[in-house]
Amino acid sequence: MPNNRTSGIHPNIHQNFKILSEQDLDKIHAAAMRILEKTGIRFDSPQAISLLANAGAEINGSQVRIPAKIVEKAIQTAPSKVTLYARDPQKNLYLGQGCIHFSSGFGATWVRDLDTGLVRDANLQDLVTFTRLAEALKLVHMVLFAVVPQDVPSRLRDVICTAEVLKNTTKHIQLSLESSETLDEVLNIARTFVGKGDPLPISAGGVPNSPLHYTEDVSTKFIRLARENVPCLIVTGCMAGATGPVTLAGLLVQQTAEFLAGTVLHQLANPGAPLIYGTFSGGFDMRYTKLALGGPEISLITCATQQLCERYQIPMGYATGGVTDSPVSDIQTGIEKTFGVLSAAMAGVDVIHDAASGLLGAGMVSSLGQLIIDHDMCASIKYFLEGIPVSSRTLAEELISSTGPGGNYMLSDHTLTEFRKSLFITPIRARNLDPVNTSEPGSYLLVNANKQAKKILDTFQPKPIAAQQLTEMDQIIEEARLLINKHTGG
Repeated sequence: MPNNRTSGIHPNIHQNFKILSEQDLDKIHAAAMRILEKTGIRFDSPQAISLLANAGAEINGSQVRIPAKIVEKAIQTAPSKVTLYARDPQKNLYLGQGCIHFSSGFGATWVRDLDTGLVRDANLQDLVTFTRLAEALKLVHMVLFAVVPQDVPSRLRDVICTAEVLKNTTKHIQLSLESSETLDEVLNIARTFVGKGDPLPISAGGVPNSPLHYTEDVSTKFIRLARENVPCLIVTGCMAGATGPVTLAGLLVQQTAEFLAGTVLHQLANPGAPLIYGTFSGGFDMRYTKLALGGPEISLITCATQQLCERYQIPMGYATGGVTDSPVSDIQTGIEKTFGVLSAAMAGVDVIHDAASGLLGAGMVSSLGQLIIDHDMCASIKYFLEGIPVSSRTLAEELISSTGPGGNYMLSDHTLTEFRKSLFITPIRARNLDPVNTSEPGSYLLVNANKQAKKILDTFQPKPIAAQQLTEMDQIIEEARLLINKHTGG
């Protein structure tokens, strides 16, 4: 890795936040290993079962029991450092080296329209617009598929979305693939941006079907990504009291077993291939029968998972933060997003997923104005994480002495040269409003954020794509369309 790291935040805090003791971690790990060895994991993929059987796992139909020695070997072969490459090498992400990164949001099926304020179906142009804004925002280090375009055929969505996002960002892209069906075409789209044999500017992965079940589609993704050396995310999503134990310690046991089972499969496919731990496990609200994405349970699980990542020496490249259950940009949204991102950052995770997301309504709605607000929140957290630099310059002892009692620092050269580095300046928050006679309608913060989003989108243009690349991508998309039509008889 280059010495002049440019991507990510370099915290100046002396101790990451820990919520579990070493004894607690030992108990969780040991229980997960017993689950793998005695209960086992269901795998639907014959290819996965064959790999596991050849490695010495006990096979009973689709139920696979995995001995500890196989798990331990997989943990050892998984790399402790992973590079997530970008179209612009200066924007590569280096995981496992103490840096914290923020991602944009993914997966919304609706959009709160920037002009009307109304919620409507997301479309392909929305994906382009959100990607362009994420590209322009400095603290978005990784770009995701912000929305699921409802005007694109579902079986072509992975290919078309990959192409559109790659056209509009030079940052690393984490794909959220709906299926392994068009994975070849997705990889070929990414290859149009790199030289032969060079690493692709993408990562991808999948989620086990809790409890303790890997579908054929997810297993296929893991095997293919491993063999292509594309960084693979193994993301767990247990819901406490529904698809996992209601006690968070029990949920961590199940989550760990599921992650380690995926790690074994991935490393058997290609030992040493890059993989990343991720989680959105959290509390299940019994009143509304849904995952509480803005709840503190997710933050606790995230912090504990980071400690397990440190134990296994596997990067945590998907720590859930920046999500809210509120459908609008309100106080609840601010509480839940800030709590989630700050707690994950204090734990020292590598990537905080959805940190600058614009997501509302449990991830179902995306808002460009909220994305600007989230980015401003991330700027505050970056400022906090970088701490208080202490040096002869920042101590300012001579300045204090020369100013003396009753003096003023506003016009000193020290203030003029240092204030932009020392103070946090926000472009959108209210700091100078009349508390009684404010005439601005609605939320001042959201009004300002919407204005800034429009200004950026009116002036910012992504790096242009060569005509040959556009032609190649169009050909790949057409090949995928023909292949799908052939399979469906269309």
